[in-house]
Amino acid sequence: IEATYGLPMYNFPTPKEAEKKLIAFVEEVLDRKKVPTLYANQMGKAQELLKILDIHGYSARVSNSIRKVAKVYEKFGLKFNNIGKDGEVVIRGFKTKKPFDAIHPSELFVSGFGNLKLSNHADFWELVKIIEKVRPEKIYTRYGYAREFAQILRGLGYDARPLEEVLFFGELI
Repeated sequence: IEATYGLPMYNFPTPKEAEKKLIAFVEEVLDRKKVPTLYANQMGKAQELLKILDIHGYSARVSNSIRKVAKVYEKFGLKFNNIGKDGEVVIRGFKTKKPFDAIHPSELFVSGFGNLKLSNHADFWELVKIIEKVRPEKIYTRYGYAREFAQILRGLGYDARPLEEVLFFGELI
């Protein structure tokens, strides 16, 4: 199981709560006569933000790479009616982002690690729920907090180990 957010401190809001926080942020920044700038993964998360903004009537300026991915989505029927050169909100990819500690009050870093928690990954508690539902005999954790998550799962009575540890000792080969 992927353990990107395999620590209890990773407890995400529901998507609806994250959406409300996003729109509140956009409105607050616009009220200050500033431009809200969102930093997000260019493939997937940026398009999710575009759709949320579109639903709430906000237009967005995006990078060429985000626009290209949006065109692929449109080929499969998901339309973005809010992309334009004069967009009220700017969406940029992570690669253009300053270090996290240099974030400006009109900027929002959208990720499970960001200041707006909106992720396609399961948070810690969702991971635990999945495991409780599936009740696997063995669990191999991968990425992020693999070692820590495996230790927590062992404490809950599961046979869990980080995949790197298993591969290193050749158990799966």
